[in-house]
Amino acid sequence: MPVDLEELSGLLEGDPAWGGGWVDLNTGECGLVTADSGELWHGDEPEDTGRWLHVACAGSHDVYRDMEDFIAVLGDRSLADALGTTITGRGAFRWFKDVLAASPAEQRRYWLFNAERRHGRARTWLADHDYRPTPHAGFSRARSTPYPPGRSS
Repeated sequence: MPVDLEELSGLLEGDPAWGGGWVDLNTGECGLVTADSGELWHGDEPEDTGRWLHVACAGSHDVYRDMEDFIAVLGDRSLADALGTTITGRGAFRWFKDVLAASPAEQRRYWLFNAERRHGRARTWLADHDYRPTPHAGFSRARSTPYPPGRSS
C-alpha cells in the first residue's frame, strides 16, 4: 500500500481525543477523524468500509519511551541527566525538546532515532493488518526529513 509512514505514525501517536483516523486502502492517504463528528478533516465520510482502514490512536506512550531510551544511550551524561529530569511531570515533551535544542548534534540524533522508531511502529501496525508499505506517490526527500514540520537540518 502506498502510505506516508510519517502521516500514519502521526495518526497512531496522536491525541486519542481526536478519535484516530483512516487509511484509504485505494490511495494510501491518511485522514484525521474528529472524535465528536466522526468525519475526516478533508470532508469525506468513510462510508465504504471495504475502502477504509480505521487507525486508533495509541497515544504518546511509545514516544515517551523513545525519549527514555534515547536518554539511556546518550554518551554525554550531563545532558542525559538534564533530559532525565525534564521527562518527569507535566510538560515533559516540551521540556525535553527545549533542553535538547541546546545540543544541535544530539538533537539531530534524537530526530533520526525517533523517526526510525515511529516509522517502525507504523510498519508494524500495517503488517498487523496484513499490509506492507510501498513508497507513497507524494513522497519526496524533503518530506522524509526526520525533523518536525517547520524545522530544517
